[in-house]
Amino acid sequence: FFMNKNNNEILAILLATLSIFIFLSLIQFNPEYEISDIYYLIIGQDSNIIFPLTGALGASISALLKKYFLGHGSFMICSILLMYAFIIFTRKDYKSKRYRALSMYQLFFGLWLAVFFAWFDNGPNDSSSGIIGYIFHHFLSSTISSFIYILLPITLIIIIRGFFDFSIYDFLKKINTHFYKFINNRKTKIINKISNE
Repeated sequence: FFMNKNNNEILAILLATLSIFIFLSLIQFNPEYEISDIYYLIIGQDSNIIFPLTGALGASISALLKKYFLGHGSFMICSILLMYAFIIFTRKDYKSKRYRALSMYQLFFGLWLAVFFAWFDNGPNDSSSGIIGYIFHHFLSSTISSFIYILLPITLIIIIRGFFDFSIYDFLKKINTHFYKFINNRKTKIINKISNE
């Protein structure tokens, strides 16, 4: 039903709206928020906590994503939703492997951010890394110890490579070519300068 061409725009707008709702909830997150805050919305009971622009529902979603999911990395959920909103709105093939791969890379980048921010607070309740980021960081630190400092930059390069689809070998080859060209030019200038003297 939703994939009918006449409903593409409606679904795309709904996804984009959901993405904006989650984004606003995340940027207004307060450490006092808990998943149970939705309870106040259901029973209509007043709370001493000041809820964000998105209300008790937004507070509960932000608590779920920030504390119990990927922390700051949860923002990638917004980008995935926006991506699919654009794909569906422009009537592209949302089932394409390319878009599924892009979604996975964005999710992996969210996980990477969660593990990265876990360095700033070793506590499992840290909202910058989320509990998943803390678990992954603790597991990696326990199994590979200081090698994590090498692994994280390498995985970041792999993730960027997935986003932009470039060849690392060709990139290094170009750098090498430009480097030697620069050295040769400098060498030629020095030789010419010496010969003129």
